[in-house]
Amino acid sequence: MDFNSGLQVNMPVHGVVISKQGVYPTVYMTVGPGYLNKRGALKHKRVAIGKLDPSTGKLMPNDVYWKNFSHAEALRMVSPYDSVRKVGEGFLVGGVMSRLGLVGILDEVLGKARSRRLRTAALFMALRGNVLDTMEDFCETHTLPESPLASQAASKLFTTITYDERTAFLKKWMAKLPVRSRMTYVATSHSTHAREILDAECGLGNDGERLPQMNFSCCVSEDSGLPCSYVSSSEPMEGVSLLKHALSRDDELGMPKSAGFVLGEGFCSLANVDWLIKNGHDFVLGVGKEHEMTKAAISLARQSIESVEHRISPGLFGMAGKGSFYGSRMTMHIFYERSLGGFQIGSMLARIDEEEKLLGRLERLTEEEAKLHGAFFSIKMEPDGAFSFKRDLEKIEQARQKCGFFFLLTNTNLGSAEVLKRYRRKGAIEKSFDDVKALESSKRWQERNHAVADGKMFCAFIALIAASEMGWKLGKLMRKKNLGLKGLMKRMEAMCVGMSDNGWRLLSPPTKKQRAIMEAMGLDEDDLRAYLNGKLELDS
Repeated sequence: MDFNSGLQVNMPVHGVVISKQGVYPTVYMTVGPGYLNKRGALKHKRVAIGKLDPSTGKLMPNDVYWKNFSHAEALRMVSPYDSVRKVGEGFLVGGVMSRLGLVGILDEVLGKARSRRLRTAALFMALRGNVLDTMEDFCETHTLPESPLASQAASKLFTTITYDERTAFLKKWMAKLPVRSRMTYVATSHSTHAREILDAECGLGNDGERLPQMNFSCCVSEDSGLPCSYVSSSEPMEGVSLLKHALSRDDELGMPKSAGFVLGEGFCSLANVDWLIKNGHDFVLGVGKEHEMTKAAISLARQSIESVEHRISPGLFGMAGKGSFYGSRMTMHIFYERSLGGFQIGSMLARIDEEEKLLGRLERLTEEEAKLHGAFFSIKMEPDGAFSFKRDLEKIEQARQKCGFFFLLTNTNLGSAEVLKRYRRKGAIEKSFDDVKALESSKRWQERNHAVADGKMFCAFIALIAASEMGWKLGKLMRKKNLGLKGLMKRMEAMCVGMSDNGWRLLSPPTKKQRAIMEAMGLDEDDLRAYLNGKLELDS
């Protein structure tokens, strides 16, 4: 099975034999000492290491090649241009995987060969997202100790990872976490165009597009911010089935019983709240602005929320009120953020302007289209579909007054600032997963094979652990520099190495900003040198 399709290296100088058949002749390499056959003739054992590309004269290696040549040795045989590698981003992700013990667990569960390839895919997903079409180009410019991998090869790899192997990894990973005193479940969903995937049912995604859903629940350690386990399911996001399934799964994995839930607006229902309370779970639950309980809250809070008493941070205010919600005594936290309000108002007005232009160009509307545009416009329909319209100023003003407000419902005694902190941690996990699942041209999982999707989700979880740890460790630096994680990674991408007679060497010393990023991750130049030689061992 060729996991490295498309990658080419120079042909080994000694010990190879090239077949004379086929458009791409097979290349064999002599392995081990020679032996005498029954006739006394000296023979050698040979194994196929890839195919010859006649147009370039180079070798297209297979798995056997990489078992006999380390990646560093292979790169010594490529051209000087190709031997230059962008090392900074990979070093950070590789350092995270090693320090957290992921490398050792994956080696134990999958074996070193598959572990190396999966770490390559996870490295790519942590930095570039799940659209794997460009992974081959990435490997040619970024990978060092990792095995190079092409997108087709990655899909084949994903199909080899079994349910038992994924479960074994989660058990070992959960046991290795240093602190597991408090766990929080966060849930999100992502859409897929692959209708053949068995776990996908039609639902309304977080982005509002009606597509088959692959729903994702992740258990996170509140102490470390690290994802501990995950389940994916086709259950609708509104129901408790996904939560029950996650709890049952994590009980099997050895999860502590003190689990709370941080859930988005999709879970805000009487059935869900009733189940959470009856089963003794703490929760923080997002509540939509269109909910009846929040409409009155906005009117009551608007006059007093922007005060010193309710200030959480510059431009952010929060206040709480106890009451009976869904038949139980709970606390509603009301928040108002000025910058969010300004952004939402601007977005709303831009949408109104665009809709007005669109309506002005149309001659007829269907009843369904009229309802769609009825949020901000008063539309008068004629029997033949002709229509007239004007802005509904009352509806627009009502929507404007809601801008900047958001609401969290909880059965805890936490203050507004702490409740918001927990909920934003959910947002950080969702953002990390969103970055992992799609950064480029599409935010849709393209996989049309169930086994591939399961393996890819597992790989995405590994990438999510690394991304979460980087976000956690680099958070202070990101706030100081006013940069996101991608901004910091862009600075690390400029760190390059080249192959010399004495091995890899930095083309220029790390800059002050690069050293600051490395230090925030607990890494230094000695660790970098170890990484370059495939000897980075930081398992905690």
